[in-house]
Amino acid sequence: MFGFEDLKLCGTTLLLVLGVLANAFNLGVMLVQQWRSGGVKTLAVIICFISLSNILLQISTFALVASVWAGVLCRPDLPFFFCVFLFVWLSSNSVSFWCVSWLSVLYWVRVLSFSSILFRAIKMNLSTILNVALLVTLLTSCVMFTPFFYSISKPKLLFLT
Repeated sequence: MFGFEDLKLCGTTLLLVLGVLANAFNLGVMLVQQWRSGGVKTLAVIICFISLSNILLQISTFALVASVWAGVLCRPDLPFFFCVFLFVWLSSNSVSFWCVSWLSVLYWVRVLSFSSILFRAIKMNLSTILNVALLVTLLTSCVMFTPFFYSISKPKLLFLT
C-alpha cells in the first residue's frame, strides 16, 4: 500500500526522470548539431557538458533522497540544523539543475531553425514560456522537498510505562 512517504519518493522519481530526459534531449540535440555542422562549436560543447553533468547530479541527488526515504539519513538523533541544511541543499540543487536545463532549451530554441508549427510557436512565445517555467521550477522544487524537512525534524515522543 502506498503511504505518504512512498508518494513523495514517487514524485521525486518523476522529477528525476523528467530532468534526465530533458538533459538527455539537450545533449542529443547538441551532439546532432555538432555532427551536422562538421565542426566543434564551443558553446555547444559547453551545453553538452552541462547536460551530461546535470544527468549525473540528478542521479546522485536522487540517491541522497532515496537514502533519506530509506531512513539512512533520518535518524532521530540528527541535529535540527542538519535537517534545515538538507532541505536547502535539495531544493537549491533542484532549482539549479532545472535552470541549467532551461538555459539549454533557450539556447537550442533560439539558435536552431524549425519547420514544425509547434516549435515555431514556442520560439515566438519563448520569453513567456520560460518565465512561467522558472516560476513553476522554483515553487515545485521548494514544495517537493518541504515534506522531507518536516518529516525529518518532527520530534519523537517517548512514552514511559
